[in-house]
Amino acid sequence: MVRKLGRWVLRLLLVLFAFIGLEYTTRGTPVSRVSQITGQGAPPAASDSLFERTMELFTGTTLEPGNHVEVLANGDETYPRLWSDLRSARQSITIQMYYCKPGRMADTLAAILSDRARAGVRVLFLHDAFGSQDLTEGYLDSLRA
Repeated sequence: MVRKLGRWVLRLLLVLFAFIGLEYTTRGTPVSRVSQITGQGAPPAASDSLFERTMELFTGTTLEPGNHVEVLANGDETYPRLWSDLRSARQSITIQMYYCKPGRMADTLAAILSDRARAGVRVLFLHDAFGSQDLTEGYLDSLRA
């Protein structure tokens, strides 16, 4: 009887630990798709009252009152705006890049960050070890310099 109860407790613990492991491995999993309650299949427009909450859920970032949202759909819209914002920095730049490969974009980024650093702007650049693994040590050394 005690042995049978012990087996059931052991099974229960194994199931509990498996569930905890599953929860742990899926924690922080990015949202891959956001759709409106109406089921139209597209995220709400920036003017929609659901936009703020949807973006908070999608990005994990709280939107505070007084901020401005600009929707930039692709690299052709994003990079010119990013370059403009970085070039206009006067005190500090803190930038985190998850994905950065050698090429025109990385060269432009390095030129802008170096220019701003020479102008006395404090520059902090954090690159992802996996997504930026193709950046050479020379490239990173030039940024450090």
